[in-house]
Amino acid sequence: MKRIASLFVIICATLSVWTGQAFAAESKFLQATKAVEPLHTDQIKVGTTLRYHVMVRSKVSQALAKANITDRIPAGTEYVPGSMKLDGVPLTDAVDQDAGRLEENQIIFVELGSLKPLQSHKLTFDVTITKKQKISNRAFVQHSGPQSAARIAYVTPTNVAVVEEDYIAK
Repeated sequence: MKRIASLFVIICATLSVWTGQAFAAESKFLQATKAVEPLHTDQIKVGTTLRYHVMVRSKVSQALAKANITDRIPAGTEYVPGSMKLDGVPLTDAVDQDAGRLEENQIIFVELGSLKPLQSHKLTFDVTITKKQKISNRAFVQHSGPQSAARIAYVTPTNVAVVEEDYIAK
């Protein structure tokens, strides 16, 4: 019988104007930080492009196998094609040889492989707000290891952007 360890942490914040805040969650093995910022403006409104940042860092001295990040595109937004980057390197949206892909036009999946001891990665991607509503985004970070038994840790920092009436384009 496999032993499974899991952690499910949600960190929420309300964002009407970018404040430079990042939200963190962690398990015994990983630390994940998530931030969102509007590009080219300090207002959140329909048509604004948001850039999400997901930072992942191993906290242990052993490798963490099969590490990956899954992040669903938030409702009320549309993914900006070609905007996904891992550690500053562009990833294609297609299922191909690189680490990232966009599944069903709604889910970003990035395979980190074996996360080395104390190693970190940063995923970024952009979305454009298409609808006036609360925009909530959650990333999941998963891995196996470090021991032979399967261990899965979910770290789910959440950012919430509120598209306010005053910021809606007419």
